Amino acid sequence: EQQTEQIRALIGDQYILRSWGKEEFTASSLAVEDPPCLISCSLEGCEHLRALPAEAAGHLDMVPTMLLLDKGFLPEQLERSLDLGATDIIRPPLTKKRLASVLRRAGETAALQQDIHNMTREIFLERALLVRKNQALSFLVTFLTSTAEQQNEADILRTAYTSLKTLFPVLSLHAVLWPDSGAEQKQAEFFLAAPSDHPAHDLWKEQLLD
Repeated sequence: EQQTEQIRALIGDQYILRSWGKEEFTASSLAVEDPPCLISCSLEGCEHLRALPAEAAGHLDMVPTMLLLDKGFLPEQLERSLDLGATDIIRPPLTKKRLASVLRRAGETAALQQDIHNMTREIFLERALLVRKNQALSFLVTFLTSTAEQQNEADILRTAYTSLKTLFPVLSLHAVLWPDSGAEQKQAEFFLAAPSDHPAHDLWKEQLLD
């Protein structure tokens, strides 16, 4: 508690300090917390953190750990601190200058990790986009190949209708075809998925002519 108050007084309002007691320092409590920029703990707390299962505390592996040694620490405790992977070891007394240096490096590490996370996310998005483009190209190749194999316009449209339904919620397919004869007056052939006596027949015909 004394170290907690000392750290809180040194950092001021620039950071939020969350203090865990031994009973709260559990896998379940850590699993729901956002990763902090720095973990400050005693030797006992550091040992407890490293002993937690990876699925509970794995998101804290890249978070810098500042180990606070008590007064009268033993040399073997310092060696043990290094074995636990502490990024910074603070011997008493804890000063504002020393704490500011540790926090600055921790902030830089957190910013770098965020940049890496953003870059990784962009790579995954670009990869997903590339997969979609390849799927679209593959569909077009298959679509054009299958329609080119048909003998008449009705079979082509029937194949097109079946293929398009795999991509879009297609309810019906209409088409107008005309020869590229170069003449001013063109003759067109309509394929409408509506009976000739239905109002939709003339509406689709007008739209296709436009």
